[in-house]
Amino acid sequence: MSSYITQTDVSRARTRSQTRAQAQSPPIQPLADSRKPGLRNRRTKLSKANSRAKPAVSGLNIPSNSKKAQPRTAKPVALRFPRALGQRPYTRSVAAANRAQRVSGQGSNILDSIAEGASAQMDNGLSGLTAADTLTNAHLEVQPAKPSAQRDESVGAAQRKTAISDLHDLQTVDSAYFKGLYEGVISDRKIKDFLASSSFYDHDRKRWSDLPRAAGDEGELYAPFQHLISAIIGSLGNAKGSRQVVDTHNTDFAHMNDPNNISKPTMAIRATGPSFSEPPTKEGTARTGNATGFENVASVFDVRREADVSDSDVDHLTVYNRQIFFHQWNRLFCRSLLLTETNVRLVHTDRSGSYKTEGIDIHEDPYTFVRLIVGLSSTKERVLGLDTSVQWTVKDGVRTAGTICTRDASGKRVKYQLVIDEPLFVRFLVRGTGSVCWNAKDKNGSPVLVKDAWRVDIQTPEYTFLEQAKGVEGVAQMLSVEDDRIQTKTLRPTVFESEDFYNRTMSRVTMRRYGSTLNEFTSQHQAIAAIRDAIQGHYNLLKAHILHRDVSMGNILIGDSDEVGRRGVLIDLDLATVVKGAMADSLSENRVGTRLYSSYTVLKRLFQIPVAHDYLDDLESFLYVLSHLFYGFEGVNRPAPAAFKLNSLLSNWETLDPEDSASFKYVYLSRGWVKLSPFWNTACFKLLADFRKYLLPLFNAKITIRNEEDDEIREVRFQELYKGVDVHYADIIAIFDTALEELSRQGGDSPRDGVTIPANVVSAPLFPRPAPKTDLSSSNFFKVTGKRGSSHFNDIEVAPVERACR
Repeated sequence: MSSYITQTDVSRARTRSQTRAQAQSPPIQPLADSRKPGLRNRRTKLSKANSRAKPAVSGLNIPSNSKKAQPRTAKPVALRFPRALGQRPYTRSVAAANRAQRVSGQGSNILDSIAEGASAQMDNGLSGLTAADTLTNAHLEVQPAKPSAQRDESVGAAQRKTAISDLHDLQTVDSAYFKGLYEGVISDRKIKDFLASSSFYDHDRKRWSDLPRAAGDEGELYAPFQHLISAIIGSLGNAKGSRQVVDTHNTDFAHMNDPNNISKPTMAIRATGPSFSEPPTKEGTARTGNATGFENVASVFDVRREADVSDSDVDHLTVYNRQIFFHQWNRLFCRSLLLTETNVRLVHTDRSGSYKTEGIDIHEDPYTFVRLIVGLSSTKERVLGLDTSVQWTVKDGVRTAGTICTRDASGKRVKYQLVIDEPLFVRFLVRGTGSVCWNAKDKNGSPVLVKDAWRVDIQTPEYTFLEQAKGVEGVAQMLSVEDDRIQTKTLRPTVFESEDFYNRTMSRVTMRRYGSTLNEFTSQHQAIAAIRDAIQGHYNLLKAHILHRDVSMGNILIGDSDEVGRRGVLIDLDLATVVKGAMADSLSENRVGTRLYSSYTVLKRLFQIPVAHDYLDDLESFLYVLSHLFYGFEGVNRPAPAAFKLNSLLSNWETLDPEDSASFKYVYLSRGWVKLSPFWNTACFKLLADFRKYLLPLFNAKITIRNEEDDEIREVRFQELYKGVDVHYADIIAIFDTALEELSRQGGDSPRDGVTIPANVVSAPLFPRPAPKTDLSSSNFFKVTGKRGSSHFNDIEVAPVERACR
C-alpha cells in the first residue's frame, strides 16, 4: 500500500446507484449537467464523534509532533510529472465541448496559447520575520482593492457550471472534520507559543486583532488577511522564502487551453520547488521572474464579506482547484479556502470529485485556522497533495530536466529521465481516470511511456489486460506496473457517504513508447496504414479474449519507424473487458467510449433494451475514426476549420443528445456522405465508401436482431452473426490493403487535382432531422433507462477529452 495512505481504519465510502437525468447544458459547459435533482449541496452524513476522533489528515504520511496516536505508515512510495504540451489539432477544448455545434475544430499549440500571467513585485522580507513582528505593506505585495461589485458574475457562473459538470455533486461535511485536519503538520504547543508571542491574536476578546468585525467592502479584508497569513507562514511555516503570500485579486490566472478565460483568486501562496514553474509568457515577452499563476501556487484563497457569502462563493473554489490540477500534473488532490471576517470554509478536490466543509469561527478556534494555513502552505509537497515521485530541475522558473520513479518488472525501484521537450498525453478532466502519460528514457536511453491512471473499485485494472496482451501484435506492450499508489477514499473524512462517490485507485504502468497519435500523420499512406494495423491489433486482442471498447483517434499511434512492419499500434485498455465469444461478458459495463466514435448500438442502448458491446461496435468506431480523418483534416497538420461547425457531419455525431447522435450515424451508414478535401486521394474515397458499404449489412443485421423480443432467439441469432468474425476482419483489412496498394504507386499518395465522386458513393448534402427524441423529463427518462448503477463509472464522453497527445 502506498505511503500516501495514512488511515488504518480506512474511510468507509458507500456508493449507491444514482439516476441521472439529462438536462440542458449551457454552451460553455463541457459535459451534460445531468445529475439527479436535489443531490447538490446535500450534507454528507458525517458522525461528529468519529470525525473528531479519527479525521482524515490529508491522505499522506505526515510526521506529527502531537501526542496523539498516529496512523500506521506504510513504506515510502514513488511519484510523477512533466511539462511541455504539444499540439492537439484534431479535437477541441473541454471548455468548448458544449459549443460543438458552433465552434470549428481548429486546434492550436497549448503552450503558445496560454496567456501571460500578470506579475507583481516579489519581496523577500518575510523570511526573517518573527512571531512578534508587525507586518506592513512594505513586506507584502498588496494591490489596490477592487470593489466586489466589479466582479464579472456571469463569467464566474459559467466557470462554476463547467467545474461542477466535471466534479459532479459537491457534498458538505461537518465542520468537525476541520479539527484533526493537518494536526500532524504542526503541534498545538507551537501554535500556542505563536498566539502568545504575537500581537495578532487578542486572547481577552478571543479575536484576531486586525480583522474588522464587519467590513464595509471586502477590499478592507485583503491587507489584514495578508498580514496575518504571512505572519503565520513566516513564523511557523519554515518556508525560508519558498512560500510567499501574494495579493492576486487583480492578477489574471489564465485557464488551460483557453487564455481568454481567466480567474482572479483573492490571494495565493506562491511556491518554488521541484513541482512548481512560473507561468509561461507569450512569445516575444520577457520573463519577469515574479509572475504568479496556477503553475506555481501551493493553494489559493478567496476573501468575501460574511454578509455577502453564498454557496456559489464556496463552489467557485472548485474552479481554482481544477485549474491547479490541469497546470500541476502531479497533483493528487487540491484544497482551497474561503475566508470572511469570522469564518473559513474549505473545498477539497481529487479524482473522485469534490467536497466542501461547513464553516468554523476563526476567532473562537484559532488553532484550527493556523493549522489550515500552515498545511496549505507547507514546504512538504506531499502535504500539499503533490506526487513527489516526479521531481523537476527548475532554473529561472523553467523546468529544464526531470525524473519519474516507479518499479521495474522485478519490483525494484527504478528512476527514469523525463523527456520534457516532447509533448505528452493528459486528460483535462479531474473526476475520472485522470490519465497522464509521461515520456521518459531508461538508463540505456531507450524511450518508455509511464502512464498514471485512476480506476474505480469495480473496474478491472488496465495492467491486467496489458499482461494478457503481451506479445500481441499491434497492441502497446507493458514493461512493468506499480499498483495501489493511493486511494481517494483515504482523502475523505473517516465516515463519508455520498451517492455520487466512487473510490478510485491510482496505478502506474510503464510501457514501450511508440510514435505520435494518428492526428499527427505525415502522409495519406501513413494514416491509412496506421488504422489498418490498429484494426489488425484489435482482431489480435479479440483472439486473446479482450475487447477494446474505446476505439478513437487518440488511441491509435503511428508505429515506431525503427520497427519494420509495425505502422500502427492500438493503445489504452482502460475500458477494455473480457469477451465471451465475440461480445462483452457483461451488460452492466456498457456506457463507455467517446461520443464522436461511439457506435449506433451503443448510443441507442441508452434508451432501449441493452445489448452487450461487441466487436462490431468497435469496427463501426474505426469507420468513424476514418471519417474524422477525412472530414476533419485538409492536409498534414491542417485541421479543417469548419469540421465542427453547426450541422456539420462531425458536430452532429458529437451532439449532446445521444439519440440525436445515433440518428445522424444511422443516416451516415445508410446513405453515406461526400465532399472530402482535395488533399485526400481518390483511393481514400473508395476506401471510405467500401468500408461503409461492408459494415452496412452487418449494421442492419444487428438492428434486426436486437429488436427480437425473445431473449433466447436473440442470443442464437447473435451467435450466428458472430460466426463470421474471422471473415469480417479479413475482408475489412483487405479493403485497407487495396487502398494502400493504390497509394503506394507512383504519385498515388499525392493530393488529387479535382474532387471526383466515385459512382458507388451516395451523396447526402444535408442530413434530415433525426427521429423524435425520447422524452428526457425525469419521470419518463428513468422509466426508460432505469437507475444508474455504480458500474457506469465512465459515461460516454461527449467530446474527445482535451489532451496533449504523444
